[in-house]
Amino acid sequence: MVYCNKKQVKYLAKRPSFLTGIAYIQCSTAVVFCICAIIALPLCDNVVNVHMWLLALRYTLYALPPVLLLVAIYIFNASGYVTFETKNLLYYRWCFSNKCKEINTDDITECIVANGLRKRRGEYSHEIGIYLYNCGNVICRFEKNPKLILKIYMLIGDKRFRLIGDNLHLKKIDNFFNLDFSELTEVQKLALLKHYCKDTKGNEIDGEKYLKKKGLL
Repeated sequence: MVYCNKKQVKYLAKRPSFLTGIAYIQCSTAVVFCICAIIALPLCDNVVNVHMWLLALRYTLYALPPVLLLVAIYIFNASGYVTFETKNLLYYRWCFSNKCKEINTDDITECIVANGLRKRRGEYSHEIGIYLYNCGNVICRFEKNPKLILKIYMLIGDKRFRLIGDNLHLKKIDNFFNLDFSELTEVQKLALLKHYCKDTKGNEIDGEKYLKKKGLL
C-alpha cells in the first residue's frame, strides 16, 4: 500500500499490521454486537424480536467506543511510513511524526528480505520482514511491503540485495527467480515480489513461468 501526495510517495513500513488493523474495525464491531445480542436475549424472555435487536444495538453503542479506541491505537502504531530522497531513506515511526530516522543508502551494506526461517552459522532463526544492515548490524526493520521492497532494490541494486532461498540461506534475487530480475518491467518485478511476500507461497519459483501464468510475459 502506498500513500501519495503532491510532494512525495509514502510507503507503509508496517503494511500487514496496518491492514490487519483496518480489518479489526469490522471484526470488533461484529463481535461486540453478537455479545450484546446474547446479553439482550435473556432480558427479552429469550424471544427474538425487534425490541431484543434494538436493545442489543443500544448495548453495542455503549460498549463499542472503548473497543474501537484500542483498534485505533493499534492502527496508529502501525501507521509508520518510509519516504525516499536522492541518497536517503527517511523512516517516520507514526503517520503524524515530524521527526524521522534518516538512513543514507550508501550506509546500507545489505538488504535482506526474510520470509520465515533462516540458517546462518549453523543455527536457525525466525525472521520475517525487510532488514537493512550496515556491516552486519541491523539499521532498521520494516514489515513486508512489495512496493517498499522494490523501491529499496531499485536504490541499492542487486549486489546488496538478498532473499532467503529454499535452503534457508541468502540468495541473489536473480537466482531466486531464475531470471535476470533487473531486465523486467516494474509491473513484472512487483508481481514476483508480491509472490515472495505471501507467507505460504514465498518459495523459489521459475520467474518466467510465473509471469507467463499471470499474463505478464
